Amino acid sequence: EAFVLRLPAAPDAFDAPPLVVPRAAGQILPGEVYESGGWGYYRCREDETPHQLCRRFEIADLDDATRRLPLFSCRRGGGGRLTRHAIMREGTTLLLPVAAFSSPAFGDAIKRRKPCAWCRLEGDTGALHCRGEDRHAAADYDAPTPTAGARVRTRWRLDDGDANAPPRWGWYYGTVTRAEDSGDGLTLYVGYDDDPETPVDERWPTEDLVVLPTDGSLPLYPPDEAEMRRRYLGARVRPRLTRGAAPAVVARCYVSYQESFDGLILGLKGDDGTDADYQLHDLHDALWDDPSLKPTRPAPRASLPAPPRRSAGVARAR
Repeated sequence: EAFVLRLPAAPDAFDAPPLVVPRAAGQILPGEVYESGGWGYYRCREDETPHQLCRRFEIADLDDATRRLPLFSCRRGGGGRLTRHAIMREGTTLLLPVAAFSSPAFGDAIKRRKPCAWCRLEGDTGALHCRGEDRHAAADYDAPTPTAGARVRTRWRLDDGDANAPPRWGWYYGTVTRAEDSGDGLTLYVGYDDDPETPVDERWPTEDLVVLPTDGSLPLYPPDEAEMRRRYLGARVRPRLTRGAAPAVVARCYVSYQESFDGLILGLKGDDGTDADYQLHDLHDALWDDPSLKPTRPAPRASLPAPPRRSAGVARAR
């Protein structure tokens, strides 16, 4: 049974007031650490012990100032005090000493502040989802420093929205043709795929420009719409592997650049009269008559409905 564990008061307790945890330290996820004031504020995972943390961060013990944190929560162990083998509840904050800062585990646990390229293209500006999904191995959306030849995507407004809907945003593909030092970053000259001969100057770093990784985790070019139409139109598929799901036929196939509804979009008309648009990678769990059409990549989040198909003459705006 869970109980609240309070450290015994130190002899100089009156000279050491309770330690107020910084707000930013209260926003980290379990398994992460926030460095401030010479301490590392660590948020425990479920059932971790101080002994495990000491071994991971290569330290002899927790920081002595840990006793100034007002409350601790643990499941069992410790005999009424915070011992090395007390089993902590998820979310409990402990203090790591300066000696932990040089350990490899400390660098890995520091709060990530920027989303990866995939999450940024989905609309994220903070890294909470990226961290929660344990994508720490993915590069930040603005890394590495772009040079001539780098593939990028930049954010443009598709429309102004109205009283019932906010503006829609899209991410367009381009290639960096030249990069110049601007004092506080770089000025990139980007030739967009729809007009490569007219480079547009873009500022870097900025949340409106994503440097596409070259490790294959994201496409460097949009899908070939003509080829995808030949491949998918008329294909038969059962959208979800659930009992009673109606088979459907691919009636529409187009490429979308809309934020959080990006990539190849398939419009499915079900045998039961349903009609809905799906991102191709959202059909990774579908049953296809032709198994070779099944996408292999896992689906990222998609929260917006399918947009109208973008016509070639739509002007971009910031």
